[in-house]
Amino acid sequence: MQKLDFQRAVSALLAGALLVSCGRPEPTLVMAWTPDPAPAPGIPKYDHIVVVVEENRGYSNIIGNLTDAPFINKTLVPEAAVMTNFHAEAHPSEPNYFALYAGSTFDVRDNKNYSEPGPTTETVLHAGGKSFFGYVESSGTTSAARKHNPWESFPEGVTVEKDFSSFPSDFARLPAVCWVIPNLNDDMHNGTILQGDQWLGLHLASYARWALTNKSLLVITWDEDETDNPVPNQIPTLIIGQYVKPGRFSENVNHYNLLATILASQNMKGPRNAATAAPISDIFRAAVPPKSTP
Repeated sequence: MQKLDFQRAVSALLAGALLVSCGRPEPTLVMAWTPDPAPAPGIPKYDHIVVVVEENRGYSNIIGNLTDAPFINKTLVPEAAVMTNFHAEAHPSEPNYFALYAGSTFDVRDNKNYSEPGPTTETVLHAGGKSFFGYVESSGTTSAARKHNPWESFPEGVTVEKDFSSFPSDFARLPAVCWVIPNLNDDMHNGTILQGDQWLGLHLASYARWALTNKSLLVITWDEDETDNPVPNQIPTLIIGQYVKPGRFSENVNHYNLLATILASQNMKGPRNAATAAPISDIFRAAVPPKSTP
C-alpha cells in the first residue's frame, strides 16, 4: 500500500478535527481520484519501465535507416521521444553499462570482470520497496556476456537475473524497473542491425503498444557507438510510453541523465553521478485524470 501524500493527510486530519470541535458529526470519507505527486518536476510516475540496451551503433546508423532498422524507424520512432544529442560515457562497452546501472564508470576502460560496491539501480529500488530484474537472453551461456549484465559486478549479482524466456506476457506482472539484454547475436554486437531490429519487433512490439496506455515506459538505448564518427560516442536513445511527447529532443544528455529520469519516476534519487544529473523532463506531458462517471 502506497503512503498517503503527507500534505493531503495532514489537511484531512485538521479538517476532521475542526468539524468535531464544532459539534458536527465526523464526515464520511469519500474516495476520489487525485493525481500522484510528481516524483520530480515534470516527471510522471510510472508503474513499469523496461530498459533495453543494444550494442555498438552510432545515432546515424540507426535513426533514419529504414532499410536495416524498419521496426525502429517506422513503428517506434513515430511514438517516441528521440534523443538526438545523447552520448555514451566511454569505450568499450562495460563502463557504459555501469554508468546506466550504478551512476559511474568506476574508471573502467576495458571489459574485464569487476566487483564494485553499491548503490545501484536495484539497491535504490529495493530500499524504496520497489522491484528490479535483469532479463537476459540466453542467460548463463556463451551467447550472453557478463560485461553486458552489470548487476553481476555488484553485490546483488545473479540474484536479480532471469532468463528472458521468463519475461511475462502479462505486462502488469513486470517489476517496477527491469532491463532486457538480448544475446550477442541479437543485440547488434555480433549480429546485424537488421537482426537486432527484427528481434525488437518480435519480442517488444506488444509491450511498446501496451505501455502507451498503461502508465509504463519502454526505453531503448545503446552502450556506445562503433566508430566515433561523425560525432564522438553519439548513440540513439528512444523513450516510448504514456505521457511521452513524440518528437526529437536535442538537449545534451547521457546515461546518467537517463538513470536520473528512470529513478525520478519512482520518486527516488539516482546513485553517484545520476544524483546530480538533471532528469530528462521536457519529453513528458502532464498526466490527465480519468473521466468521472455520473
